[in-house]
Amino acid sequence: PRLWRLNSSVMKQLLETLTEGMQGPCVSAQKCLLEANLHEFCGRILCLGAEDYCKSNGKAEFHWVVDGDGTPTMLDDESMHVIKFDRDLVVSSKLLDLLLVKKAAVHCLMAMLEGCSDRTTYRTVMDGLDVSTLV
Repeated sequence: PRLWRLNSSVMKQLLETLTEGMQGPCVSAQKCLLEANLHEFCGRILCLGAEDYCKSNGKAEFHWVVDGDGTPTMLDDESMHVIKFDRDLVVSSKLLDLLLVKKAAVHCLMAMLEGCSDRTTYRTVMDGLDVSTLV
């Protein structure tokens, strides 16, 4: 099934939690989440089109400040009140939110393969990704 709607803050936290659980590496957690097809779910997130996401989801959930070189940095609630910066440079962008979740999905996939030398596991993860859509 195609994924087209998600809550970016919840999804980011979920992926970060699962990633932490697999790191170390924890082979039993990696195996369990591989058997639960987490790699396929991460693949659907990576293939989620920006246009569909931006049209279907509500407002942006995170605040970003853009550096002088154009690099966006996410601001958390604490930094919104503590750090001094030009408020005109703060943006809310659903596209940046989506990219943050996609980054968390990549980290999750990397944790799933951390310390792994089994070619079958690598093949299983690759088979769960639609590489033609990623390119």
